[in-house]
Amino acid sequence: MKKTVFILMALLLMPIAMAQQSGHLKLLAVKEEGEVQKGSIADLYLEIKPGTGRVYIDTFPATRVDTQISTRFARDIACNTLNVDCNTYDFFYRITADSAIIGGPSAGAGTALLTVSLLENAPLDESIAVTGTINPGGLVGSVGGLQEKIEAGAQAGLKKILIPVGRRYLSNLDLNLSNGTNRSIDLVAIGKEKGVDVKEVATLNDVFYEFTGRYLENPNGKFEIDKEYTATMRNLAIDLCNRSTRLEGMYQRLAKESLNRTDPSALESYQKGKKAFDDGIYYSSASFCFGSNIRYTFALLQKQNFSSSEIHEKIKQLIDGIKEFDKRLEDKEQKTLTDLEAYMIVKERLIEADKYVKEALDTEGDEQLFKMAYASERLYSAVAWFKFFDHRGKEFRLEPEFLQASCKQKLSEAEERYQYAMSTYEGDIGSTGLEIDRGYNDMNKGNFALCLFKASKAKAEADAILSSVGIDREQAVIILEQRKKVIENLFSKEARKEIFPILGYSYYEYANALKEEDIGSALLYSEYALELGNLDIYFEEKKALQLPSVDLRWLIVFVGGLAVGWIAAYSVMLQKFRKKGERSINPSRTRKRILLGKKR
Repeated sequence: MKKTVFILMALLLMPIAMAQQSGHLKLLAVKEEGEVQKGSIADLYLEIKPGTGRVYIDTFPATRVDTQISTRFARDIACNTLNVDCNTYDFFYRITADSAIIGGPSAGAGTALLTVSLLENAPLDESIAVTGTINPGGLVGSVGGLQEKIEAGAQAGLKKILIPVGRRYLSNLDLNLSNGTNRSIDLVAIGKEKGVDVKEVATLNDVFYEFTGRYLENPNGKFEIDKEYTATMRNLAIDLCNRSTRLEGMYQRLAKESLNRTDPSALESYQKGKKAFDDGIYYSSASFCFGSNIRYTFALLQKQNFSSSEIHEKIKQLIDGIKEFDKRLEDKEQKTLTDLEAYMIVKERLIEADKYVKEALDTEGDEQLFKMAYASERLYSAVAWFKFFDHRGKEFRLEPEFLQASCKQKLSEAEERYQYAMSTYEGDIGSTGLEIDRGYNDMNKGNFALCLFKASKAKAEADAILSSVGIDREQAVIILEQRKKVIENLFSKEARKEIFPILGYSYYEYANALKEEDIGSALLYSEYALELGNLDIYFEEKKALQLPSVDLRWLIVFVGGLAVGWIAAYSVMLQKFRKKGERSINPSRTRKRILLGKKR
């Protein structure tokens, strides 16, 4: 009987044992020895167990930049790439090294790879290592200390090292000095000298292929632009560009001459907007015409020679108009990500309008008039963007508690990426810190959607800095082209989920429009497109009946193990009963056999 119970328990526990998975991957890291950074090898371990979506990270020794947030984000990207509900698992990550490393998001690509490999049950080639951040769409982003990491990897006997695309050459050139090609260090050549193959990769999909010999997904996903988005944005562009024409006409009637003679920048912006419209690039068209409208409105205010009291009356009317429209915005129901993004962009414009018009109260002269013009046009564009509230696409849980959670998570990601950028590169890294502070301010005010928006842009700005430091124009073009492919593939996946990221696509389009004349800004807007093109990973889909999610593979394993256990137990018990029955169920037959035996 004891043996039967043991067999039964072992079979019942078999599915749990089979469900637990563990793996290992070597990481390339950087450690500090005094003021000098040196390459180092660290070990990443992961164990996945049935659970509720929790993520645990243990590092020894402690890393200089917190790795908790980037680890969770890497897990999310891995699950999103595979379209797996990871809320049925718990993830236990452990990083060990021989000395303190900088840590942070530089292990993101490796962390996402190891996670994917276990979820796919795909063995990894441990003679390979990868270094890079992980970003929406599975993009492998830039990191520091590449030369030091390659040297450490070669010493450790690695055969291949994967680095972010566009980072093959190390140069002292700054992106703003984009006409030179002064490449000082070729990392591929350094790798060859040290006996290790150095290769650039763009995405998690590429990394997985190098480690396993197969792709996770079709890397050439194509997407179609949402027809309703196109129609709405086209009308928005028509509205703003027609306003340019009307304002120019008003100025001519008032001044008896064209503004374009004295301020050609207004006409130039309008012409760019008209050309973009003719090319079907409607967001860019609207942006250019918005810039033109500010110049026209400013010139009109100058020509009308308002008295001080008249100016203050107009400012008051503008403030009242902003308040009235803001109330209308707050009353608008949000059901889909399109609604959420529409809220973000409209709210941002209203806040900017309110900021500039209130600053106008404390200034005078042309500065005051320009701030009034900017505020007026920002309000006008907010009204135009309001048309995107149409509950299009799949519905998500957008209640305050979910928005607050997404706001906090995105702020943490932005702050970690910002800290990593500061620890990796010297010099000015822009206004990212200020944008993060603004995000926290919005969170404290309870405006979680705007917090999410600002945190997304702050993280994108930090990534743009990491991508652009020390590269020339040719490298920047390579990086931008890879971004474009990743973004298109991301949008293709979103479309299959009935999601069209209106902000992500708008920024993607604008990046393409800027790439010829301003490659730096194009890179920044491509980062905006990535961060705002995958917001669904932060929210739960709204369903008619919220049932606990169960991974079908593990459910099959569990039910199969349970069935085998019961069958085995039943067979053992049946055998025992049969043996017992032969002895006691028919006693007359037994006695007859004994008597016959005695007669013999």
